[in-house]
Amino acid sequence: MSHRSILNLPTEILNQILSICEQVSQKGETHCTAPLLTCRKLYHLTLPVLYRDLRFTYSSQPRTSYLHRSLESNPSLYLLVRSLSFDLRPKNPGEYLELDDYVAAANVLSRCEVLHSLQIWGTAFLSPEDRKPYQMEAPPGRSPIDLCRWELLQYALFQRPTLRKVEMASNRDSPGHGFKLRLDCQVQARDLRLLPGTGISLAVPGTTPREEIRLRILRKKGDAGMQGDARRRSIDFSIAFGPGHAGKEYEWRNFEFTFVFVWMKHRPHILRRMVLGDFKPPPLVKEFRAAAYPNLHTVVCPPAHVKERRRRHSPYKPPSEVIDQLLGPSVHTFVFDLTSDDQHIGVSSSAFGEPEERWLRELGQLAAAPDRNLALRTIYIDFEPDPNCEQRFDPADYAWDRILRLQSQLQRLGISVEYPAPSMTREEYHELCRQHQEWIADETVRRTGLELADNSSGPEV
Repeated sequence: MSHRSILNLPTEILNQILSICEQVSQKGETHCTAPLLTCRKLYHLTLPVLYRDLRFTYSSQPRTSYLHRSLESNPSLYLLVRSLSFDLRPKNPGEYLELDDYVAAANVLSRCEVLHSLQIWGTAFLSPEDRKPYQMEAPPGRSPIDLCRWELLQYALFQRPTLRKVEMASNRDSPGHGFKLRLDCQVQARDLRLLPGTGISLAVPGTTPREEIRLRILRKKGDAGMQGDARRRSIDFSIAFGPGHAGKEYEWRNFEFTFVFVWMKHRPHILRRMVLGDFKPPPLVKEFRAAAYPNLHTVVCPPAHVKERRRRHSPYKPPSEVIDQLLGPSVHTFVFDLTSDDQHIGVSSSAFGEPEERWLRELGQLAAAPDRNLALRTIYIDFEPDPNCEQRFDPADYAWDRILRLQSQLQRLGISVEYPAPSMTREEYHELCRQHQEWIADETVRRTGLELADNSSGPEV
């Protein structure tokens, strides 16, 4: 009988198995390190899987320190890194990161020679004293502009000609509590250089002030990331804005957002996807018109953005008032985002009711009008209610019946309606309704009994 072993599998299959093991392990905030201790073959196959995507969370100091030491003990591991994520958000409000941690992040960035993807989380994460070298002068009477994360971006553009993807976020990068706006662009490296930051201000660990001046001069003259064709390389750039990027005196108090939005506005061809948040839009966003961006293909919009007020039960604005902002000659996909609706109590199937169905129908009918020259082909309803948070208990009002009806009506106009698989079947919904009706009946009996008991125990006459 022949002996069979997992090691007899092709290397490509073993790599797939190890990658899946690592993905599963990461969900539990661990890593798939056991194969390193089995045999030489699995050791050499596991290392690239473990070090391909690295995340440095500086609020979790011990784990990050171990990762730093591992890389420094074997510098060849830097060559395995394809994706870097720096989570520079302090653990608690009012806390700051150490300057050494910030410099260490730049050091890692400078040594990952084949880096493809970079993600930076956090905004003002250094203490007021430590961030002074990384600030931009503000208008009189205003606080200096913090450029900590922008310096990391510019440093990466200078140092890493292999960089092809950059994501920046303050607190969230997708719809939800605290999310304000996300811009997904495709842009040349030389255009990203026009964003804030210099890329030459970051210190290098272990250098004296004189050596640091010399290094900055060398960076200006010979940075590999900005030489020849590297300047014109295409980079997928995404930036998401969170708390503090809306409100009165928007442009003055939120210089960073204003700078980026104006930068994009002067390069309309770079915008590919726009994700709107559930907040009162500032003047710059109110002025936004999809038709001005020739390569914009997707717009994501929550209900709050197209309502008269931010309140949940506020009426919707007529689609004719917002269609020019949301749709254009190149926008073929409109995402109606219901995932962030009432996140503090969970999303119920009541989030997609008669007003939502009517509003989307009217939007589709307007978009299909020949005189508008719009490219809309798909409406995606991002709708995944939690059965445990159900608030609608009418057996005849199954939300996905509405979606199917809308799908049939818009299909005749050449617009497809797509949505995730229902989170509960019609039978499961009817069972929830039955249980709710039983609960109401039991409560009615209980309260009636309490009232009768109260009346019978009254004072004798």
